[in-house]
Amino acid sequence: MNWVKLHRRSAVLIGITVLLPLYFYLSILVGLVGVRSEGVADIERIEPRLGRLLGLLQSEQQLQESARKARQSIDGLVYGVADNAESVAANLQTSVRQILADSGLDVADSQVLPPTEQGAFEQVGLRLTVRGSLAGLDAALAEIAAFRPILLVETVSAAPLRTNNRRAAEDEGGQSLNVTLQVFSLRAAQ
Repeated sequence: MNWVKLHRRSAVLIGITVLLPLYFYLSILVGLVGVRSEGVADIERIEPRLGRLLGLLQSEQQLQESARKARQSIDGLVYGVADNAESVAANLQTSVRQILADSGLDVADSQVLPPTEQGAFEQVGLRLTVRGSLAGLDAALAEIAAFRPILLVETVSAAPLRTNNRRAAEDEGGQSLNVTLQVFSLRAAQ
């Protein structure tokens, strides 16, 4: 301790010379520990994602096969992208009118509705007014449910025919109805 008092300036220089590298060493060591802990945290955060990706890579063939089957089943339920909306509407109108006529219903009016976007699909619709028996309507709705590409009934409004028409209908053998129905089918838009 005497030497420190006698050589104060030299002691300060020696202390700085020893403490300065020690300070830099400790700051680098603390920085490396911080970088390591950040790296460990990043690895822990990335590991589940990497596991999911590896699982997807291992299941890639299965996923592609499932996607192909889903595409095929969708293709059977909706009109394709290659079909334009006007031709789909005309085809739909012809098919639905034929189904209704085959079920014993008289088609009084049919109107093609403007196509509307529904996500990845375009909705092509028809509004029809028909006359006939309840049994004919039931048969027509069953045929519409079995139609492919899928045909969906949006609204059905039925009312008995008026009195002067009712007598003629009862003579034909059943209660006659005046039915307005709205149906639509989907066309892939993309």
